[in-house]
Amino acid sequence: MKQINTKQLCILLVMGAVAYKLLYLPSLLTKYFAQDSWLIALIYMLVDVGILSIFLFLSKRNPDLTFKQMLNQMFGKIIATIICVSYFFVFILRSIAIFQSQYKFLIETLYQEFPWITFTLIMVAVVWWVCKHSLRTIARLFETLFALIVFALVTVLFIGIINTDITDIMPIFANMNNIGAIFKFPLWFGDFTLIVIMLGNIKKEKHFYKRVYIYCSAAILYIVSFIIVFHSAYGYSAPMQKKAISDILEAYSFSSDFGRVGWIIVLIWMLSLYLSFILSIFCASKSIDMIFEKSKKNIGIYVSIPCIIASIIVTNFDISRVIYYVSSILNYGVFAVQVIFPIIFLIFSFKIQKFKEVNNSNTKSEFNRDYKKLKKEVAYDKLYFKK
Repeated sequence: MKQINTKQLCILLVMGAVAYKLLYLPSLLTKYFAQDSWLIALIYMLVDVGILSIFLFLSKRNPDLTFKQMLNQMFGKIIATIICVSYFFVFILRSIAIFQSQYKFLIETLYQEFPWITFTLIMVAVVWWVCKHSLRTIARLFETLFALIVFALVTVLFIGIINTDITDIMPIFANMNNIGAIFKFPLWFGDFTLIVIMLGNIKKEKHFYKRVYIYCSAAILYIVSFIIVFHSAYGYSAPMQKKAISDILEAYSFSSDFGRVGWIIVLIWMLSLYLSFILSIFCASKSIDMIFEKSKKNIGIYVSIPCIIASIIVTNFDISRVIYYVSSILNYGVFAVQVIFPIIFLIFSFKIQKFKEVNNSNTKSEFNRDYKKLKKEVAYDKLYFKK
């Protein structure tokens, strides 16, 4: 796989982390935590940065190894394969959620009669094309559109901030009695996990780590600010608003002209959501390809697309059912893969490093011992021939 540069990595991380959170997540968070929703988002995203740091640390130790090669060293091929399959399920669940959210938003706001078959065929065709190309090709696509998307999303936030009363988030910690509900949202976070697909294929340029953390900090600041703005706009009725980004624009539309501009912004955001889906399904496909790393065929695509189609049959494009599954049934499994697994990887990496150091030390001492023995034998032979 061709390497991506630092800027492309940062853009992929930010795009993967932001777009999907601007639709249903603010409503779900405010349902359980009201004005403390921003705190929950902040906690989750700080955890995400911690997990990203673990993978960056592993990449620094093994710059030329892919994720699967690292797993093979740590656990062996069988367990490594199981882990890759686990990551596939997380990525495909996120892809399903984004896919169905897109269609639901489309028919509710733009084109009510848009046939689901047409929508699905278009998405499948794009996914097929994407998965046949390299990560660098996708990164270049994201890089080309990044400035446009950033402009649209910053405009939305600016419109909200100038109309936000910061006292709406007071008192802080007033709704933390539902803290157990925090485990309902792992699929809406953990976006930095996509770096596992890029390990071993990142070109680390000057100020690499500094630039990665600056971009990630900007994404965190944006999401937290967006949720504050959303709650300020709707207050206690916020849980009833299911289309956060368009709801904010609607709340602050002062004229029909402004409304038309708002819809242009929404269309650009839909493009970013579409790119987020592309990135997620690409990661799902490559998770399967990692299992068959010696094969040059894109096997993952033949697994990922049927999963998307099967989700349509099971849920009938009912996003509420998807949200129920991922927040009440599969949430702990997703949390384990996104948070617990990386911690285990970190622990095992230290153990393997220690084992290598002991082996190297033993090898060195054996070499020194053999060298001294050989030296003595050579000295004895010289003495013998002199006699």
